[in-house]
Amino acid sequence: MRSLASAAVVLTALALLPATASAHTGYDRSLPAKSEYLEQSPAAIDIWFTLALSERDNQSLTLTDEQGKAVSKAAVAVDASDPTHVRLPLSGTLPTGRYTVSWRVVAADFMFSEGSYRFYVGVRPTQAQLDDDATLVERTAIHRNADGGSSTALIGAIAGGGAALVLGLGFVFWRSSRRDATD
Repeated sequence: MRSLASAAVVLTALALLPATASAHTGYDRSLPAKSEYLEQSPAAIDIWFTLALSERDNQSLTLTDEQGKAVSKAAVAVDASDPTHVRLPLSGTLPTGRYTVSWRVVAADFMFSEGSYRFYVGVRPTQAQLDDDATLVERTAIHRNADGGSSTALIGAIAGGGAALVLGLGFVFWRSSRRDATD
């Protein structure tokens, strides 16, 4: 009986792994690309992420100039044909300079990603600027609901873990009753 209980614990732990392990969305690629030099102003900023984004949450992109002044900022819609893509259209031509794109997006699994990158219009970046660009970070975390409550992804993981525990215990009782019937 002791080995049966041990087996049930191991099976339950293994069943919990898929319920709690999950990939998180992050930056995949963009147009303009990170640290890209452009001869002309882009018409839009396009970013693709590694996982589908939530259509229910506001996704935001902000473009700032070298002085930190917002050039364009908007809540952007998820592309209906590609749920990993968002676009920030630009209303005018950007003057020569260094620009920072910042994003805050929520994935369909309710994990958020925020970060930034730079690109250059009409001016080639120096090595010092490229080194500085490389220090920009991206972070991901559990998205909190508007009221500060926990994410539904976390609730789903807990529910999945509970279901795995019930199945594991059911297996233990089933094996125990079978063993008792054969003895």
